[in-house]
Amino acid sequence: MALKSGLIKKIPKLPNGKLILGPEIELIDKDIEEAGKAIGAIRAAHLTLIVESGIKYEDLENAYMSGATGAYVDAESARQIGSCPGFARNVVQFGNTSIGLARELAMDKSKLEDVIEIAKRITADHLMMATSDTFNNFYLCELSYWTQGMPIEMYNQMLEMYGIPTLPKNLEDANIDKRVKKDIEEVGREGLAILKEIGIILEVPVEKCIHCRKCEKECPENAIEIREIGGKRYAHYDSQKCLGTSCRRCVAICPEDAIDMSKLEISSKR
Repeated sequence: MALKSGLIKKIPKLPNGKLILGPEIELIDKDIEEAGKAIGAIRAAHLTLIVESGIKYEDLENAYMSGATGAYVDAESARQIGSCPGFARNVVQFGNTSIGLARELAMDKSKLEDVIEIAKRITADHLMMATSDTFNNFYLCELSYWTQGMPIEMYNQMLEMYGIPTLPKNLEDANIDKRVKKDIEEVGREGLAILKEIGIILEVPVEKCIHCRKCEKECPENAIEIREIGGKRYAHYDSQKCLGTSCRRCVAICPEDAIDMSKLEISSKR
């Protein structure tokens, strides 16, 4: 509300460096900064897609919010902080579209053919954000905004320097269409049962392992465990947690190059 009213023009510092939300629940300036980096990456991606597609910001008719964002995030607040384009005329909150589609297909398998046909008709160009100069320039502005308190006027000056169109003002009267209240509207008489572990265990022999456990400490998801079975050592991976080939930190940290992902096999089902 302070941003929308113009009371503040940049992200303020927390009083005494922290904000107490409840017992043992505190936010510090670093938390706000990290959240801002994530929001900034999202906004930079939105803006990059618009610029690279060749349309103007003002041409954006609809913005769609799905997943937890589409069910639980306040769309108006999202418009004000930038995680949803504030210049889109219509904002539609769908909720969890994956669960919605899965439910539709479970109830009517014939709809799978319709989904396949839609998929065949969809054509899109892939834009790799990591190699996009436009994204990099937007994100530099976002980092300055969220971590250094750069005002939006200077943000636009930087865009002009990069040869990128400056940002328009947020619309005052965007139409918000919230179509769900929670991920699963009806759970039936039996309710829902939460399955804590649904993955499988993968294993790979690590003959050269010296049991330094650096791989276990390096894993950001605590997905790997070195076990000794029958006198031989194996790296066991929880497939539900492991980030797989998109991470490979365990492979990189091993001083003996003991982990060969190509030899992964299923160990046991849970």
